[in-house]
Amino acid sequence: MDENKQIFLDYLKQIYDQANEHLREQEHKRDQVVTFYAVLLSFVITANHTIQVNFGGPIMMMLLDLALCIIGATVCIAIASLRGWHTQYLDAIYVINYAMAHQEHYASVDDLKNRIQEMLVNNQNSADGPTKETEPPLVKVGKWVTHTVTYTEDSMFYGVWIFSMVPLIMIEHSIYELVKSKNNQIGLLIILMLVFVLIFIFYFRYMHRLLNKRVKKANSWKTWILDFDYYSNGKKNFSYYDVNINHGILSLKQNTAGVVTVPTVGNQYLMIKIKRSDGRFNWEFPRGFVEPKEMDGGVIDYLAAAKRELNEELGVASVNVIKATDLGEVEPDSGLITSSIHVISIDISELKEVKLQSSEKIVAYRLMDIADVLAEVKKGMIIDGFTLSAITLSQNRK
Repeated sequence: MDENKQIFLDYLKQIYDQANEHLREQEHKRDQVVTFYAVLLSFVITANHTIQVNFGGPIMMMLLDLALCIIGATVCIAIASLRGWHTQYLDAIYVINYAMAHQEHYASVDDLKNRIQEMLVNNQNSADGPTKETEPPLVKVGKWVTHTVTYTEDSMFYGVWIFSMVPLIMIEHSIYELVKSKNNQIGLLIILMLVFVLIFIFYFRYMHRLLNKRVKKANSWKTWILDFDYYSNGKKNFSYYDVNINHGILSLKQNTAGVVTVPTVGNQYLMIKIKRSDGRFNWEFPRGFVEPKEMDGGVIDYLAAAKRELNEELGVASVNVIKATDLGEVEPDSGLITSSIHVISIDISELKEVKLQSSEKIVAYRLMDIADVLAEVKKGMIIDGFTLSAITLSQNRK
């Protein structure tokens, strides 16, 4: 196994152990909060008669019950917050479990990192949010029941929420005992029941939305637990770019050089079909950042970086490279980004056992002559600025 990969797997193991430890801490905090409220509620219920007889009667009991309602709501809010952190740690554990179990399928550390990032992004996109308002009420209730029964943490939350309704029942019982008479017992009972149902509905809707909001927000966090260099967690400056604002004008300085590889087999261009973040499938040339091992002080080996990218994305070995030529430099946006991107032409003797890099969402490859390339440009299948610039540089050198 590659030494760097083994080091990375050892790092993941440490993070896995830490995430499990933090998860246990969160569950312990939750259990402490729930136990505190359960003990307090049990004490007040069992001492109900004693409190009314010796400490102010039904009015004092109603005030204590009201305080229990407020404490119960606070406990539910605290559990919802802990549920958000629980989501963070549990997602990290699931992702690391997958990475450790399937690490043999990924040749390099970058491939494994990309797969982990992809899983985290998918978790964010598939996070369970509030039920769509367009669905019928019975369907929404059914989905809520199924979800609550399936997820233990949600079951715990709603269980505590139900317990927090007990003091409200006690308050209404005290009101009933104080106000009832022979002539108004049924009417008073109906009014109190209607008030309870209304409070129940509004209280449930608030707590249900609160829990969903906390979980959804936690899923949207770019987790610090698996915070790799390209996964910047919203920081202003990170390894690939420095972000600056001068007199309201935004500028980016790219700290890492990059290469666009123009592979050719004979008179044909070798292009890849890749799925980008907007969901579109584009035909492009392989490209990527220069790695530290390809830099020696201020000297950058763009040719080595281009060969590596070609090997990573298409599995083309260096022995099949006939010639590599630096065609020049391009800028993605001269008004915004200060960068060093070189276009490297690579002549390949033959294609053998092409292996697409699935972690980069490369789905196909194709050999095209210049007429095919221009046809794809016309159809809008080649829209990448780097690829279009590289085609121009390549054609001008012929």
